Amino acid sequence: MDQAPSPLTGIHSVKLNLRAWLLKAGGIKRIHIVGCARSGTTMLHYSMLAYANTILIDEEVSAVSAPSFKESGSLCLKNLLRRSPVHLVTKRDYGWFHTGRLQPLVDCILRERIGIINIVRDPRAVLTSQSASVETRPYYVEPGRWMASITAADELFARLEGYPQKLTVRYEDLVEDPETATGTIATRFSLNLRPHVESIGKLRDNLERLAAVDRFSQHLGAIRNFDPSTIGRWRKDPRKLEYLETLRAESEIGPELQRFMGRYDYADPPGG
Repeated sequence: MDQAPSPLTGIHSVKLNLRAWLLKAGGIKRIHIVGCARSGTTMLHYSMLAYANTILIDEEVSAVSAPSFKESGSLCLKNLLRRSPVHLVTKRDYGWFHTGRLQPLVDCILRERIGIINIVRDPRAVLTSQSASVETRPYYVEPGRWMASITAADELFARLEGYPQKLTVRYEDLVEDPETATGTIATRFSLNLRPHVESIGKLRDNLERLAAVDRFSQHLGAIRNFDPSTIGRWRKDPRKLEYLETLRAESEIGPELQRFMGRYDYADPPGG
């Protein structure tokens, strides 16, 4: 059942209520993306520009604190005369999954009727993803961070039971069948594609059409259209296979790995 948000108190509550009023007055709806690092959160965030009347905050933010009161006022003034709503799309910040931050996020989602998308990806790909920006460990996402992220997402959706504006999508489904994913997201959040845009899967093409490739490439690296060849690359690296087997058999996250893979249909078939 859809629950009510916790009551707000103090000066902070005044700003949050005013922000909500400004965004509503300006016809600005919100969509917030969560998920573990290396699961495709940035890719999905930028691909949402394929939909008409969408704008982004191009950084990782908390849905509770962003947009700021000042930013909300500016957005309201810019959009007061628009005939259709504008969708502001944001992406979770680094520590969004910390336990004490979940209830404020739930309250914010319910109070401002924010759409929420959780993107998941095969944990074997997530846990063996590498980054040139991290030299102190071989893989970008540590097992504990993966565990905390997927646990937080489960808890978030459990607390939002009955709330209709939420959706879980798999990275693999986005990449392999972007047309279906495009329709699913559009239906759930009442979106329409921009003119001459085929799907969210044409990421580079869409950003080029909006003259936004250079602006966004600093966070996503080499921007390209969705590429199914990114799926399963870890299978070709013996070191990664050995590491994953160790995690499965010997680490504390082993049981959760198995549960998660079964739940989201990542378990390999016999002989796979």
